[in-house]
Amino acid sequence: MGKIGGLWVISFSSCQCPKTLGKIDNMLYRSEPTKQPKLLRRPFTVQSDGLYGTDGLDSQIEIVCISEEEKEGVIGQAVVSMEVAKSMEPIPIFNESYKQGRKPIGEVRICRYQQLRVCSFLDYLRGGTSLKFAIAIDFSIRDPANVTHNDYQQYSNDIEFVVRCLADTLEPFNPTNSWPSYGFGAKIPPHYRDSNNFCLSLDVDATCQGVNGILNAFGKSYQNVHPLQGAKFAQIIYHLAKQAQNNFNRANEPLNYYVLFIITRGSIEDLKETVQAAIFASKAPISIVFVGVGCEGLDEIERMGNAGKRLEFQGRKSERDNLQFVNATKTRLECDNYADMSTVFLEKSLQQVPWQCSTFYMQNHVLPGKSSSESVETSSGGLTVASSSRRPSSAHGQMEEEEEARMRTTSSSSGPALDHFRSRRNRLSTEMRSMTLDDSR
Repeated sequence: MGKIGGLWVISFSSCQCPKTLGKIDNMLYRSEPTKQPKLLRRPFTVQSDGLYGTDGLDSQIEIVCISEEEKEGVIGQAVVSMEVAKSMEPIPIFNESYKQGRKPIGEVRICRYQQLRVCSFLDYLRGGTSLKFAIAIDFSIRDPANVTHNDYQQYSNDIEFVVRCLADTLEPFNPTNSWPSYGFGAKIPPHYRDSNNFCLSLDVDATCQGVNGILNAFGKSYQNVHPLQGAKFAQIIYHLAKQAQNNFNRANEPLNYYVLFIITRGSIEDLKETVQAAIFASKAPISIVFVGVGCEGLDEIERMGNAGKRLEFQGRKSERDNLQFVNATKTRLECDNYADMSTVFLEKSLQQVPWQCSTFYMQNHVLPGKSSSESVETSSGGLTVASSSRRPSSAHGQMEEEEEARMRTTSSSSGPALDHFRSRRNRLSTEMRSMTLDDSR
């Protein structure tokens, strides 16, 4: 885009261009520097409020070409309206020192313009999107011969810490308080065959109710299964990803976004297969959070959890970043009290979920309140513009009031516990509401 090299800056302005880059107010976009006289610039995204103003009226924008060498400063500038810019006609760039500003020194042109609606995580929650949480616990032990009773006790304590933090905090986003709970990496009764996908309760139904249900099922499995020396993660990931994808593919179904928490000590046997499963899961409405317990043997899981869109196997690439890793044991060791442990752990484990959720639906052209069969209509053009729109929902407010009333009824005799729950819920809700789709990721 353009016929002048240098550094391009787009900003709000209704007056003369400043002489230095540092003085530019309301900067909307800054391009990469280049010395080529004629080139096509990269596509970029800016908020529509910056182009049209909060009142929706067309505003003047200033396009500036600045030299990186201070002795030259501003090469040229132009002040135009968005309507002129969207016309995709050449925009002349002038410099007062060249021909007394009567003749342009070059031109810039917007080659393509597209206006998109960018929705936040809260928009989808208000639009009726439900969050479905699932948990999978790894029972494998890398070296069973050297495991002591203290190691078993520490592992149980870590599991209880993670489950209580997640289930208590996410209860407002999980109205039924039901958690599909799975185990893997063990030999299960009655025949004690290797299994990497079994119901945590050792029953035919994987659903557990609340914190106590999950912990009781874990205790039952912990006493009855025989741990393997290594676990295979791919089966669990495929199982939940297919559930999420099948639900998304059903026409006129309400939107459900899945979040799978995998608690592991890191004894992974099928790294390649797990990478393939994670790539498959990137196409489904699901986020996967690897929760490491222990301080050793988690390097491979951590690398995969932090790989993001760089994940690749035999030419197949992840379509989006839907993975995350957090070490629960290290988090506990870094903090002095339980409240800090819980807060830090929750921040690390949940901070990416809102962005991952909204990213998936935006990539698949699904708006809040729409089913997966309805797509977004976008206008054609060139400069990609994102506008966020809030859609209030009385149903969402009513759900919150019913939840509050339920908590008051069931916890009327435990004031401090209720206050602690409300404080934790409000903190998480505030963090989630502050996170919207960020193109810089």
